[in-house]
Amino acid sequence: MEGAPSANRFGGRLSERGVAFEAGDGMVQVTTEASPISVSRRVASLGKFDWALILALAVVVRAVALGGNSLWSDEAFSVLWARQGVGYLVGAGARLEPNPPLYYVLLHAWMRLFGDSAEAVRSLSVVFSTLTALTTYAIGRALLGRRAAFVAGLFAALAPASVFFAQEARAYALLACLEGAALLALACYARGVAIGRMRRQVWLIAFAAAAVGAAFTHYTAVVFVAAGFAMMTLHVAFPPDGAGREFRALLVAGLTVAPGLACALALGGSQAASPALNWIPPLSLRQIETFLRSTATYPGMPLDRAALFACAALALALVASPAWRRLDRAQFGLLILLPALYVALAIGVSLARPILLPRIGVWLTIPLCLALAGAVVGQGAARRRALAGVVCAAAFAVALASYFVDYRKEDWRAAAHLAAADPRCDGPVLFSGVFLPLLYYQPSIASRPFYASSANWDEAGPLQLRLTRDVARPQALDPAAVNSLLETRRHAFVVVRRGSEAMLDAAPPPAVRVDLPGGLTVACF
Repeated sequence: MEGAPSANRFGGRLSERGVAFEAGDGMVQVTTEASPISVSRRVASLGKFDWALILALAVVVRAVALGGNSLWSDEAFSVLWARQGVGYLVGAGARLEPNPPLYYVLLHAWMRLFGDSAEAVRSLSVVFSTLTALTTYAIGRALLGRRAAFVAGLFAALAPASVFFAQEARAYALLACLEGAALLALACYARGVAIGRMRRQVWLIAFAAAAVGAAFTHYTAVVFVAAGFAMMTLHVAFPPDGAGREFRALLVAGLTVAPGLACALALGGSQAASPALNWIPPLSLRQIETFLRSTATYPGMPLDRAALFACAALALALVASPAWRRLDRAQFGLLILLPALYVALAIGVSLARPILLPRIGVWLTIPLCLALAGAVVGQGAARRRALAGVVCAAAFAVALASYFVDYRKEDWRAAAHLAAADPRCDGPVLFSGVFLPLLYYQPSIASRPFYASSANWDEAGPLQLRLTRDVARPQALDPAAVNSLLETRRHAFVVVRRGSEAMLDAAPPPAVRVDLPGGLTVACF
């Protein structure tokens, strides 16, 4: 029974009713007498070609049109912020920027090696996202067996949400990679995977290291850590068949993660009252729906027929499988209980302090792909397994097609080109809130006068001013004075984002007005 799990370490040994996915009719019996198995058989000994196929598929899908979309405002900020010195990023900058410094430090080193083109800076996220696909395979080997792990790895390579963040120069691909590593550590601990002569408690140290790394990538990773400890506590408090409680293991994990997590929380606490995040709207039912739908599709996918088909197809594949009636405790805990606790905690936290739920939950694609693989492999007949696999692949293909064909980011590249190349647009620059991408694509226009007409400039300004202190010094402009500026300053260049078009509608007729992809509008007067 190659690839069969041995024992569940969350709350004691498995009972003889424990099962896992593999072989024969799609399932295999898990016995309590099995001894811990070496990492060379469980995780490190990947199939001969499994890892290579998953790696190749993940890289190819993520490299498609990597630089096709312009860097949008947040990505341009990432690049310009990462140009700062490492000392500043981890010191004074960490107390100014609402996001932790780990991703920026890594991006800083990456740009020194490969440059700061759109393809170069996004390729770092491609690396992290590809590692997440391989991590999904490794978790599947620990929990489900080789065949289901291979299917899960393929699904992870194609997961639309993972591809979306792989093509964005932001911290979310790294966040998913580290949270996936923490999940792998919990899976290996639950299965009693040994590393040479080291005791299995080494996986708790690995979990702590990955959790702390995630917290220094995005402060909301604390929600993931809390969900992980809540899951472990429930397993310890309600062991099967009266087995002894492993409070000592839980205590070890808590003591290991506490120092690093405390540092991250202290740093994040200094951002609690930051006005830079006030633009995030309060939690609503629509945001919760988008949060859950984005896991199966990708953030930004409209709620159209394609999205409904993708979500319905994946839900049908999960519900139609008989495998979920026979999950063992480790499978239930890591594939169902932990994600459910995370979603509940994330929604609860967002009620108190609004957060970007669809972005921080990208790691949920890992248990989703594992669950889908289990549902596919857990089908009894070969024909049903093939049908379930085709349904899942079709759902991912539809969402990927929507992303590659229809999704467009703010086209700051075209806006900057117009400002630099069209003589009718060579005057002062007027913007509403964001202007950094213009300087990323056309640094030469920094010599012009810059004016900010935005109600939230006092909130968004300090970070941008820090990045442009030596080149552009924007001046705040009263919205009532916009028309006066446009009438008296020739060739003024105006750029506004979606939602701020009223400023142009109330202005004199422009000589040039262009509506660009991603909701960006530019005009020259």
